[in-house]
Amino acid sequence: MSWTQVEAYVGDNAGPDDLDIPTFPRELSTVDYRRIRHVRIGALVLLLTLVAAGATGLLGVRGDTVSVAANGYELSIEHPWITRGGMDADWSLQVRRRGGFSRPITIAYTRDYLDLFQVDDVFPQPIAQISSPPYLYLVFATPPSDILDVAFPAHAVPSVRSSGRHVTEVSVLADGKQVIHTSYATWLVP
Repeated sequence: MSWTQVEAYVGDNAGPDDLDIPTFPRELSTVDYRRIRHVRIGALVLLLTLVAAGATGLLGVRGDTVSVAANGYELSIEHPWITRGGMDADWSLQVRRRGGFSRPITIAYTRDYLDLFQVDDVFPQPIAQISSPPYLYLVFATPPSDILDVAFPAHAVPSVRSSGRHVTEVSVLADGKQVIHTSYATWLVP
């Protein structure tokens, strides 16, 4: 408000001392000071809890292992259990069969799960990839031993829409038949 507007509002004879405009905040009571102190302490405790959780690794990527055996095959998968967008989310898969493999091995993954990650590469490279919703089939050459190790170096794609729990199914196929199957979940947090 300009001075001319104040003169018009109060009158011609009014000066700056005649205005009743408070320039200081109201006096705070003891209850107000206690409330402010409790809010500050609560905010500080929350901040320190988050810093401690981050420093101890509780807010980072967590892994898990799923193992299953059936029909003479053993399947073990090390996968991200909790991850967040942009973080490394590598996982690996190991298929074992006593006596070795006589033919190429096919691994079937749920396509929606793979879309949550930016997979940099797959080691070893599959000799074929077949997409038949809801699965992506990765065909690997016959390994020289009784173990097939597959590594999936990846990053979780940052997206708020994909936050939450995601379950995938993994199957191993030999001669076109499912010989072993499992599922596991990964939590993506924003």
